[in-house]
Amino acid sequence: MTLASDSLLDRIKLKKTIAFWRNLAILAVTAVLIVLSFKGGADVDSVTYHIARLSIDGVIFEDPNRNKILKKLKDDKNVKAVVVYIDSPGGTIVGGEDLYNYLIEIGKVKPVVAVMGSMATSGGYMAAIATDRIYARAGTITGSVGVLMQSFDVTELGRKMGVTFQTYKSGKLKASPSPLERTEPEAVKMINDSIADSFDMFLGMVVKRRGLDQNEITKISDGRIFTGRQALEVKLIDAIGGEDDAVKWLQDERKIDKNLKVIDVELDTEKKFIEKLMSKVSDVVTPFAGIKNGGLLAISSF
Repeated sequence: MTLASDSLLDRIKLKKTIAFWRNLAILAVTAVLIVLSFKGGADVDSVTYHIARLSIDGVIFEDPNRNKILKKLKDDKNVKAVVVYIDSPGGTIVGGEDLYNYLIEIGKVKPVVAVMGSMATSGGYMAAIATDRIYARAGTITGSVGVLMQSFDVTELGRKMGVTFQTYKSGKLKASPSPLERTEPEAVKMINDSIADSFDMFLGMVVKRRGLDQNEITKISDGRIFTGRQALEVKLIDAIGGEDDAVKWLQDERKIDKNLKVIDVELDTEKKFIEKLMSKVSDVVTPFAGIKNGGLLAISSF
């Protein structure tokens, strides 16, 4: 075969190769256009739309970054429902209140259901009652509807060591209670009034969201904790179960598509837990509330 013939054959092969890849590219583009033209159809929706899983664990503080994410969850049209997984002993008063309010706002536009883990007490329970339905395991520790402030007094220790503490302030109730001075009756009353006001707010939320009568209120208003089974008896939760049960409820009662996946929502907190905790205890006195578990105080202001 001559050189010219070989060159001609190579050109023919090259043209066939180019034609093959050009046709393949045309087919690929056509397929993409077809898919895009049906965007919003049932098959695409089952992939695009989803149920969001929001995990609330550890101590609950105020968190502007978390609030931004919760607002996005509310406005995201692809999020058809939200499952809130809670494993928390509670947190600061404002932290619990803040989270409650944002979950209430989400619930105005899409169904929200809570699933409790090992513990959902105080502020953790406050987050749960912001949802449409609450699930807990039989052994979940929940409740602890109450407020607590703790301080300490080192004046007697100072006296024994020959140390006298001097405090100068504009009013006798300023910076009370303080470990460096005896708490006077007026300060005790002020503190108890503040605690009572916060408790009334918390209990009011529970009564409103759970629809409790006076007899049921009496059973839960002393700050005690409950197991999941006990909580079901006093109407603090709706059912014993986990995430599968919560999703099934969303499907059956709120008509959420059974093909939707549950996708985690990342909550990138602005501060790590230890940094937040240290900022809270940096003051001489910090209000805490919670439950005692094995002799250890579960930090919580609700």
